Amino acid sequence: MRRLVLVVVVVVVALGGCSFSKSDGVSRDAPPGDRDGPGLDAPDVTTPDAPDLDAPPGPTCLEKWAAGTVALGQATKLAAISSSSTDRDPFVTADGLELFFFSDRAGSQGSDVYVATRAAPNGAFANPQRRADISSSGDDGKTSMTGNQLIAVVSSNRPGSQGGSFDLYMAKRPDKNAQFGAFDRLLTSALNDNTSQFDPTLSADGLRLYYAFGSPQRIVMASRQTVNDPFGATLTDIISTPAGNADPAFTPDEKVIIFSSTRAATKQGVNLWYATRATTSDPFGDPIELAGANTNSADGDPTLSPDGCQLFFASDRDGTHDLFVVDVL
Repeated sequence: MRRLVLVVVVVVVALGGCSFSKSDGVSRDAPPGDRDGPGLDAPDVTTPDAPDLDAPPGPTCLEKWAAGTVALGQATKLAAISSSSTDRDPFVTADGLELFFFSDRAGSQGSDVYVATRAAPNGAFANPQRRADISSSGDDGKTSMTGNQLIAVVSSNRPGSQGGSFDLYMAKRPDKNAQFGAFDRLLTSALNDNTSQFDPTLSADGLRLYYAFGSPQRIVMASRQTVNDPFGATLTDIISTPAGNADPAFTPDEKVIIFSSTRAATKQGVNLWYATRATTSDPFGDPIELAGANTNSADGDPTLSPDGCQLFFASDRDGTHDLFVVDVL
């Protein structure tokens, strides 16, 4: 009997000496398990904190862009798409499943338009294929589409371009699984001259067309009343400074622009920037450098995934222009 009492006392002392953290419910001093031998005490039980069910969710990627608080992860090359040739001007469709770009890889006639696909918006793009319905016998540059993917615009110096420069061409299709019809310069003829027009980006509804032209390049916008009208010749300056600015891309609501610029930055050469505005009628505020994506090489040609969580761009940091992706943290 005296021996039993002694055992009980020892157990009490041992338990009283354990260090216990209310913050995570884990004993800091003793390993888990039965410390006194079988049958002498119950198994240790921990009580971890319950999750805070009332905590508000964090901001979405698009909200971070709008707030000017974007932080980026590590940029990685799209190895399944990029080639030893020039690959540039990516554009992700509104469903997030297709990535269009131009390349002069083997099999191209000059530079042609290619498309890579993925099964889900968070998957990896692969299997690039030449798009014969968009490409031509000339050099073809950036392709952009409306939100329903039924209208496309491409920058190209194909036969019919004025003075051999890059002009803007537009085409339609009945559904997003069909091929595009003939690309028509007349729908954008008011915008085309004997200088080059580059980097077209269509608004989701197809009523606004952003692009870059001039020397130094500036980013402008043209508009129209309906998708059956040609674009008017009146241009609105969107980004225009003594530095060159090009490659406009937008969030779906057009309140955030991502672009490339030669303005002074923490890195040399061409760099990626973004700017925000409260409404589509307001001018954009001061640009913010996307330092996490920039190097001392040429970094440009941005496009966003629909949710704003992936930034795709082109860079010659490895010697030739390849396609890269970086996650928004």
